[in-house]
Formats: sequence, structure tokens, C-alpha cells
Amino acid sequence: MPSTKNQSLVYGAMMTALFVILLFMTVYIPVVSFFTAFITPLPLMWYGAKFTPKQTVLVATVSIIVGTLLGGIIVAPTALSFAVIGVVIGMGIRANYSKVALLMATGLTVLTVTVVMYMVLIQFLAIDVIKEMLATTRESYLAMNEAFLATSGKEAMSVADINQLMTLLEALVPALVTLSSFLVAFMMLSINLPILRRLSVQVPKFSPFKDMRLPRSILWYYLVVVTVKLFVNPEIGTTLYTVTYNFDVVLSVLLVLQAFSLIQYYLAAKGIAKTVGVIVCVLLVPLFPLLVLVGVLDLGMDIRTFITNKTNR
Repeated sequence: MPSTKNQSLVYGAMMTALFVILLFMTVYIPVVSFFTAFITPLPLMWYGAKFTPKQTVLVATVSIIVGTLLGGIIVAPTALSFAVIGVVIGMGIRANYSKVALLMATGLTVLTVTVVMYMVLIQFLAIDVIKEMLATTRESYLAMNEAFLATSGKEAMSVADINQLMTLLEALVPALVTLSSFLVAFMMLSINLPILRRLSVQVPKFSPFKDMRLPRSILWYYLVVVTVKLFVNPEIGTTLYTVTYNFDVVLSVLLVLQAFSLIQYYLAAKGIAKTVGVIVCVLLVPLFPLLVLVGVLDLGMDIRTFITNKTNR
């Protein structure tokens, strides 16, 4: 592992140049930006895994400054976002984080960066991306409703139903942003860790998806949420409603992942190919409420031991 001062300077200059190139490709070349957006932090990940945190922060700072000087102030927020993500992942690898811990740290970083960028857009540019997206979605529903009315003589949804749906979507924005942030983090790690491995960086590995087990405390959180929904039934628009339904969405998604893990475990025990398991999970997505129940049962009961014992007979 490189450690001398000269090496840190040379590699730092190289990673800064590579970071700025990838940054400009992401900002200015739409055709390739979708892919480069996921690998732009890669140079700082590599540097953070190889060198000390102090050196990594210094190189990240220089990378942000160089990117801003060459691309203008409009590039600064994007440069800062990617640099922070790269530093967190690189330091996590150097600190020997497990892949789950690295995913949590990356997901929280992406979430924090997203929230900060959103606040900056509102405060300095008076642009509320979420409100604009919701307004566009509402207009799309209204236009679809008018088209349906013109062709069939009936409304697909009443205006009141559309307004209620938009209120629900607005309340669920925190959950959707959180889930999206962790999905982006997962994709970023899935793309960059194999590349880092090829570059002789020792990176953590996930255990097989079929062996995934969420903490049983998830059951208690879900029980609290269900109890509040059933017996309190908070009014739409209230703080309790927003908190309850955001937790409901996040916990439900986690329980569905647990259900998919159980399905993969069962199919693997039967010697069925992973491809079949993926197809089965995709086909079962419409049965979301049932999958949540399966996830609850998997956490609350020792189903996997039963499967193993029955398979070995």
C-alpha cells in the first residue's frame, strides 16, 4: 500500500485529474452521464482506501476547487456531492467496514447530500424540485382523466381522488427519497467495488442474498406502525400521518426484501437455479401485501431451519 509523501502527491494529482474528467463527462455529456454519475467518485474511493483520512480530505478538497475553477460555480454542488460520497466510501474501505456497514454509511451520505442539495436549490435558486415534480404529476393525471372522459364519457378518477392521491404522494416524499438514496448507494457500491477489487483494493463482500436476515426489532417497529394505523388512524396532512405512513412504506419494503430472501433460500435448498428465483420474485411483486406477511413470518418464526431439515430428509 502506497504510503510515502511523494506517492501520496503523485497519486493525489492523478486522482484529482481523473475525478475532474469524470465530473465534466457527467455534467456536460448527457449520453454517458448516467453511467459516469455512478463512477465519478471512484478516484476518491481508491485514494481513500489507500491513504490516510487527512490526505484523502485534502485531495477531495483540491478536486472540488479544480473542478469549480474549470467548470464554473454551477459545477461546485455536483463536485462537492460526488467528492463527499467518494471520501466516505474510501475511508469506509480503509477502516475495514463490512459491506452492510458500508452500504448504510453510503446510503446515509447520499441521503444527506440529496437533502442539502434540495435545500440549496430552494434557498439560493428558489427552485423546489419536489413541488414541481408533484405539480407535473398532477397535471398528467388531469390530462389523462380528460382524455379518458373524451373517449369513454367517464372519468378514470374524480378530481377529489386525484387531489387525495397527490396529498398522499406529498406525504410519502421522505420515504421515497430515503429508499431512492439507498438504492443509488447500492448501485454505486455494486458498480465500483468490483472495479476497486481489480485495482488491488481489498473490498468487503455481501453474504448471499438468500442468507439475508433483518434484525427482529423490525417486527416491533412494524407492529407499532400497524397499531397506529388501525387504532389511531391519523388524518391526512397531519404530522403523525406523515411519520406513520413513511415508516410503513420503508418497513414494508424491508419486509418484502426479507420475503424475497426466504424464497431464494427455499429455491436454493431445492437446487433450483438462481435465475428461476429472480423470475419468481419479479412475478410476485404484484402480491406486495402478501410478501410483507411472508417477511413478517420469516422474521418471527424459524422457517429456514424447517426448510433445511425437511430438505435434508
